[in-house]
Amino acid sequence: MSNFEDVFVYGSLRDSRVQKAVIGRKITGENDFIDGYRVENAKISIFCFPMIIPDDSCSVEGLVLNLTSEELSKVDDFEKVHYVRKILTLRSGREAWVYEGNLK
Repeated sequence: MSNFEDVFVYGSLRDSRVQKAVIGRKITGENDFIDGYRVENAKISIFCFPMIIPDDSCSVEGLVLNLTSEELSKVDDFEKVHYVRKILTLRSGREAWVYEGNLK
């Protein structure tokens, strides 16, 4: 039996077509926010990627997806090296994995 993990997504993984392609299924998710962050589009090569970065005056809207550990591994592969996955507390009070920008 798989363990489930909450993952807060704020970019392309909010789109059910991207979920299907990356995770293998569509997930409705629940709306939530992260306070103290803003979204910034980072250009890497010829592509732009949304990334959250700390900013106390902002908040980011997104979806909480409930994923199996296998699905979380697929998302890790999708996000690759430009993000670091960490646990953050959402506005609702629940904790979730979040991919924060890592351009270092």
